[in-house]
Amino acid sequence: AIKKNDSYYLDKDYIELVDKLKYLTSDLDCFQAFNYEPSIYYLINKKSCTKYYQIQSIGSKSDQKNFIGEMRIFKPKYLLTGGEYENWGIKPSLRFPLIQDYIITNYRMYKEVNSHKIWILIK
Repeated sequence: AIKKNDSYYLDKDYIELVDKLKYLTSDLDCFQAFNYEPSIYYLINKKSCTKYYQIQSIGSKSDQKNFIGEMRIFKPKYLLTGGEYENWGIKPSLRFPLIQDYIITNYRMYKEVNSHKIWILIK
């Protein structure tokens, strides 16, 4: 059997992000990502605060409104955006304008870790 730690497969920049998120979310039940990296939940051992752990599944304005509704209910303290996969298609901030407006209104940028941005809830 192969027994390697997760960090064996990650570069140092991603390890830095994972370590920071593990620290920030250590006392939280859930975490929310708004990027194309659903593996982050596994790596930090947290569930998604919404059913939208993989935002590629969001397609309509109705889906965006449902996402926002769940964000209002569960109020994730931290939110992750950006990353290396941001340019693999339409950026989430452009693809999902209703969600982007919600984030800008209710979160502020807390910390930048390489190409990722960690946001903190303000409302």
